[in-house]
Amino acid sequence: MVRKWIGLLLLIAVSAAALSGCWNRRELNELAITVGLAIDRAEDGGVRVSAQVVEPGEVASGRAAGGGGGNRSPVTLYSAKGESVFEAVRKLTTVSPRKIYFSHLRVVVFGESLLREGIAKELEFLSRDHEVRTDFYIIAAKGVEGHEVLDQLTPLVKLPAQKLFTSLQTSEQAWAPTYGVQLDELITSIVSKGKHPVLTAIEIKGDKKAGETQKNVEEIDSPANLTYSNLVAMKGDKIVGWLTMEESKGWAYITNNVQNSVGVIDCPGGGTLSLEIVRSKSSMRAESGGGRPSLSVDVFAEANIGEVRCRVDVSNPKEIRKLEDSAERKIVELMSAAVERSQQLRTDIFGFGEELHRTSPGAWRKLEKRWDETFADLPVRFQADVKIRRIGTTNKSFLQEVEE
Repeated sequence: MVRKWIGLLLLIAVSAAALSGCWNRRELNELAITVGLAIDRAEDGGVRVSAQVVEPGEVASGRAAGGGGGNRSPVTLYSAKGESVFEAVRKLTTVSPRKIYFSHLRVVVFGESLLREGIAKELEFLSRDHEVRTDFYIIAAKGVEGHEVLDQLTPLVKLPAQKLFTSLQTSEQAWAPTYGVQLDELITSIVSKGKHPVLTAIEIKGDKKAGETQKNVEEIDSPANLTYSNLVAMKGDKIVGWLTMEESKGWAYITNNVQNSVGVIDCPGGGTLSLEIVRSKSSMRAESGGGRPSLSVDVFAEANIGEVRCRVDVSNPKEIRKLEDSAERKIVELMSAAVERSQQLRTDIFGFGEELHRTSPGAWRKLEKRWDETFADLPVRFQADVKIRRIGTTNKSFLQEVEE
């Protein structure tokens, strides 16, 4: 009988705990929903943290900037300085009427000055805080500080941080020289000894001051635009150099990150032709033989003809084979340029070291501590195989008749 009463009391206690609700619940009107975060080096040597917070009443349809009649910005930027990111975030409460809430974070922008010093300590907060999810993009500000990027109003998409997120996502899927890096991947690359990280850079094109005002969303041609500008190469947690568009695209081919892209190739008889890369598969090999590693990359790509600006008969299989040869040479040129730049910077941003570690652990142990210097002098063999699958809706371009 006593056991039954004890069991009943335990059941009541468990039920009461389940019905008590969430012990740490917070109402929505008590939170400042943060969609963008910028971290910069402060003048006094500390850090400056800027949070882009949503104005809920202004995001409603027809009221936000660019939405037809609203006079207030859809977001507010709060900034505070501290000796650490955590301290600066807490100090944001001195200017924000609500507690900063990070669970809806879309982008984190690091200022160029901090990137050159190293961002590992700042990433530690992002990886530790329980409210921070890891599905946001980390972006490098080029030529400006991070808070200046988040200070720009953007047309079409009401929330600037959301614009940065979707624009990078779309560009990565359709263009290739850009790449969305999230927190876990960045930290893994920083601590890896066989692969260094890359980030996509963001620039402010146009009148930066005008971009901070309502004028930027009231004109057809916005005075300022946030524009992604290829990749930045890092060594550990510091940037060491900027890659060009061609080098960035070459990096994407080598690392198997080309989902879809467009490339312009030379026609056999002069002029150019545009190809859409619809599929791409690459593989890299790092082998050890005779005490010196050998590196190689093979790429297979499928493409469609998107635009013809030359005299070529795309219905002729022999002409198609010549175009495929030209495309293969172009891809090899892109990859070669990327590796050459990476070797100049002495940073393996492709993961050749990781591949050597996987295939030849013994050789890797000998080269691990001086891998960057070893990689800088190693030749890399490239091979590309391109197949053109579709030529479009016409065989002979009407431009040939115009020229005749």
